[in-house]
Parts: sequence; structure tokens; C-alpha cells
Amino acid sequence: MDFIQILILSIIQGVTEFLPISSQSHLILTSTFLGMKDQGLNFDIALHTGSLIAILIYYRKEINKMLSMSDEGTQYLKLIILGSIPLPIIGLLFIDLVSVNMRSIESIALMTIIFAIILYLADTKKKDAINKLKSISIFTIVFIGFMQTLAI
Repeated sequence: MDFIQILILSIIQGVTEFLPISSQSHLILTSTFLGMKDQGLNFDIALHTGSLIAILIYYRKEINKMLSMSDEGTQYLKLIILGSIPLPIIGLLFIDLVSVNMRSIESIALMTIIFAIILYLADTKKKDAINKLKSISIFTIVFIGFMQTLAI
């Protein structure tokens, strides 16, 4: 992989990570459409790690405030951490499946359609069932974490 490919993919990651679209899909599609060699899962993980570090640096004051707050701030932080746990677990269990089968344009297209339908149904069916963060259950947090894992 040359410097230009790394630069292009880093820009794509930086722009798409914070939009409600799949940055992972955009990395794969960019490589495919520009005729670049597949950068591989390890490079993608490195890009996502860079995004995480940038987020932690940017929000460090808010994170510190949450840590120093009373029970409410600590509770929010615990919920965020709990909702993040499914990703590495599922990722480690299904690394071979993901690295071989989920990096094709066909699988990206299929998953995009499936999740568009799920988001549409969630938006239209549950408008009255919006949970308040203070009353959200652990089951709901873990469920959100699993759905986020599938979305990636």
C-alpha cells in the first residue's frame, strides 16, 4: 500500500466516521472503485483506532467531567462502556467470517439495504417508545451494542 492510498483512505475514514453511514463500507468501496489493492482488515482497524483516539482527545474534558460527577455521570459512562463490549467479543469470534465474506461489494449492498429497512421500521414503529437515558435497561444497552456490531 502506497502513501497516496493511505492518505485517501485516512481522509475517507475521517469524514465518514462521524456521519450516520458506514465508514467501513466506504473504505472498501473507495479501494474497489479506485482500483486500489484491498487494504485489509488490520489497516481498517488501525484507522478506526485512530478515530477512537481522536474522539477521546476531543471529548476528554467531558469524559473527565463524567468521571468526577456524582452517580449520574458515572452511570452514563458505565452504560457507554457496557454498550461497547459486544463489538470486540463478536469481532473476535467471527473474525474469519468478516475478513473473508463481509468485505465484498455484494455483502455491503445487502447489509446496507437490510439496515435501511431496520432503521425505517424502528423510526416509524417506535416513536412513542423513546427511552429516557436514566431509565434505560441494561438489556437495551447490550442490545444496542449488538446492533452496532452488526452495523459495522
